[in-house]
Amino acid sequence: MKLSLLDLVPLLEGADAATALAQARRLAQTAEKLGYSRYWAAEHHDMPGLACPAPEVLLAHIGAYTERIRLGSGALLLPHYKPIKVAETFRLLAALYPGRIDLGIGRAPGGSAHTSMALSGNFLENVRQLPESLRSLSALLADEFRVEDVPVRAMPVPPAAPEVWLLGTNQKSASYAAEFGTGYVFGQFMSDRDGAEVLSAYVWEFRPTSLGAVPRAIMAVSVLCADTEEEAHRLASEAKRLLQPEGGSGTDRPKPMIGTPGQVKAALEQLQRDCDVDEFMIVTWGLITKAVFVRMNCWRTPYGELREVSAQLEPFDVLPEPFLLQNFDLLRSDQVVVREAFAIVDIPGIQSVGFAPCNEPVHIRASDLGDRMKLREPRVEPKMG
Repeated sequence: MKLSLLDLVPLLEGADAATALAQARRLAQTAEKLGYSRYWAAEHHDMPGLACPAPEVLLAHIGAYTERIRLGSGALLLPHYKPIKVAETFRLLAALYPGRIDLGIGRAPGGSAHTSMALSGNFLENVRQLPESLRSLSALLADEFRVEDVPVRAMPVPPAAPEVWLLGTNQKSASYAAEFGTGYVFGQFMSDRDGAEVLSAYVWEFRPTSLGAVPRAIMAVSVLCADTEEEAHRLASEAKRLLQPEGGSGTDRPKPMIGTPGQVKAALEQLQRDCDVDEFMIVTWGLITKAVFVRMNCWRTPYGELREVSAQLEPFDVLPEPFLLQNFDLLRSDQVVVREAFAIVDIPGIQSVGFAPCNEPVHIRASDLGDRMKLREPRVEPKMG
């Protein structure tokens, strides 16, 4: 099973846009260190609680701070834009970060009716013309686009083309993805449709094109995961309060997966079997970043709950540079085996600690990591013999 992240880039309580964007960068860096496949940023307009109206700009920034993780839009809202501008922008990103760029396309407005009018005029007419826009985009990315029989190219031409995906929540979006040969991301987190049925239809209807030879599917799900079930439900309540529109009931979205790492892992594995999908894109709904760190830490351990280690992350409301264990096993309730490294932490008032990569596993007692990140020098017990 592959895991990826879809970041709404929220302005958390007390944070400004600059802080939210710095958190997005650090989230992508941490996702890369923990082995996530993709980091995608969503596009929203004139929404006070969200900081990303231009995913392509944020991705250009994050690309400079990461090395391997794929970066994409989730989604770029094609009805607002001319296909040539989209092709040029994502080819430029693909030239900057070869083999790492995903062009995720959506057809939602991403804002209010008046905001959509300000962006692109008659949005409904633009949505009606989406198939033609997709045809033009496909031709541009294949260097086959013509205007009045004159070739027009989207420059620059990157070493590797961006992967094209279509995001949606129903049969119609799946049919578009199948017709144009794109990958398909089913937004289970905001759809009451049967995901297995929609994805099955996409695979059945898929036709190879220049954008893709075989079907590729991802399911986007909302996850709220913590060390205990009680804490996970508390975070869920906090997320609902932070993100529910003023005066809204909050009942129009499907419920997220809520629980401990083991419970969420089991739910994802069941969903994987039901829908025959190998990659999940995790939408966290912009919970406080300390919770994102705890959840991501949990994903990497096959033993479930890291109470001693993950609990140390609780004081942080703004992410420090990543310092999580990159590869570890929980052997007993009070011991961790480190197989790679810590990154160095340097935060005012908190003692720095770091390890070089380990040629041999070393043992560290979780209790020696201190209480609530008041770090003491950890006792390292080298492997004997």
